[in-house]
Amino acid sequence: MMRQILIISGHLTAAALLIGLLSFAQNRNHGQRISALHIEIDHSEGMYFVDNNQIDQLIRRQNLYRDSMVLAEFNPSVLEQRLLKHPHIKNVEVFIDARQHLHIKVWQRTPILRVINRWQEHCYIDSDRRAMYAGSGFTANVPVASGYISHRPKLGDTLLDAQLLLLTDLAERIQNDPWLSALIVQLYADTTGAVELIPRLGGARILLGDTTRWAAKTAKLKEFCRQSNSTGGLNAWSTINLSYKNQLVCQK
Repeated sequence: MMRQILIISGHLTAAALLIGLLSFAQNRNHGQRISALHIEIDHSEGMYFVDNNQIDQLIRRQNLYRDSMVLAEFNPSVLEQRLLKHPHIKNVEVFIDARQHLHIKVWQRTPILRVINRWQEHCYIDSDRRAMYAGSGFTANVPVASGYISHRPKLGDTLLDAQLLLLTDLAERIQNDPWLSALIVQLYADTTGAVELIPRLGGARILLGDTTRWAAKTAKLKEFCRQSNSTGGLNAWSTINLSYKNQLVCQK
């Protein structure tokens, strides 16, 4: 009986000690304040849609952070969710370290194609195949698709039509090939759905046709450019047609 009483007494003492520690920690945190703000934006993909000053102004304007903010009043989850609503932000991490420094890490969305549809409306398509806002002070160095593009995607929309998905895939293939990325600056879709590649330099129109036999067509183009460098290169031709199987047709 005495042993049971001692065990129960020990449990009660431990519980009381735990409650006391929790209460002390809560009271201690209640008086603590955030002592510094550190904003880190990932620019590894060469994207500069947002900067530290924009993030700082946004969270202050929304009253999500202020200098010397009491720690108990700060809600990292609310701050994260608000930043994720920004049209150019893909992911956010918010945490407070042992020195009560607030850290905000931001990852931007990565566009792979800029679209100008037939109504001259602009948007990006990002690496997740989502429509992305294009109206900012920064312009991404990605291929541009224009011409008879009828789809009007909403921002954040993943329901892209077949034409936009095809053009996005082409842009990604071009960017993944250093030679093509240096050569091609624009994709043009005609009324039939055929695609024309527009080079950065030279007046030649490179007629791709459909996207079948992509590897064979680009191999033909590379070999043609290599052989024609001594005779004027692309500037010597008005059109270079890759759409025919096993041949390349040029026109001056």
